[in-house]
Amino acid sequence: MLQWDEQESRGNFALANLTSRTLSLSPKGFELLRTRNPRHDASQTLQMAISHEMGHFFGLMAHSRRCVDVMSYYHNNKGEVCYKRMPTANSDNNANKVVEYRHLLPTACDIERCRRINGKSPLPGGRLPQSPSVE
Repeated sequence: MLQWDEQESRGNFALANLTSRTLSLSPKGFELLRTRNPRHDASQTLQMAISHEMGHFFGLMAHSRRCVDVMSYYHNNKGEVCYKRMPTANSDNNANKVVEYRHLLPTACDIERCRRINGKSPLPGGRLPQSPSVE
């Protein structure tokens, strides 16, 4: 169930509760976003929040540290922030100075990366199974 519920979103823009099978969105979070940046298209934030929380419903519990991944976070209230580029052993610590595009919907790359982070095997043929067609 998808619901607008401030209490159940617990201070987040959105929160998936796997036990009650609910996805709760924060009305106050989106009101704050509109107040701070009236020109921002909140439908993009809504799409990213729902896509991220649906990832949890589909078993992707770990977060990605790459800002562009749907399963990333910008900060986790523990002082950690996402990377704009994944740092490497040869990184000159300029990883966060590179702009990357964040997809509104998960890409195949996002899904495979998140499956690895969550200890799941790759998808057969690299694709999600097709739903049976209804005739």
